[in-house]
Amino acid sequence: MKPGKTIKTLRLACGLKQSELSSAAGITQNNLSLIERDKIILTPYTANKLSKALDVPIPFIYALSIDNTDVSDLGLLKKPLSDFRQAVATFFAAYKHIMGHGRITKHNK
Repeated sequence: MKPGKTIKTLRLACGLKQSELSSAAGITQNNLSLIERDKIILTPYTANKLSKALDVPIPFIYALSIDNTDVSDLGLLKKPLSDFRQAVATFFAAYKHIMGHGRITKHNK
């Protein structure tokens, strides 16, 4: 499970820089960088801050963080999970933009 990669995918789908998301979430840019590279564990406290800043439910972040090694025993995968993660993140970013629910985007700053 790599929640940092999911955070980065969501951030990029929203067109945000690390400095913009870290500021909105109230964490340092260095911590965000370490989280995105999965160099430090995403704590529940920080996950909550990032989910609020991205306007994404915490379970959504963790669901998108499932990787091939988490489900390899199931033998059900036909496409890489990275394709799925990118598609869902892009859809969610577009939905937030259209519906105006995004807390931070480049368009509404």
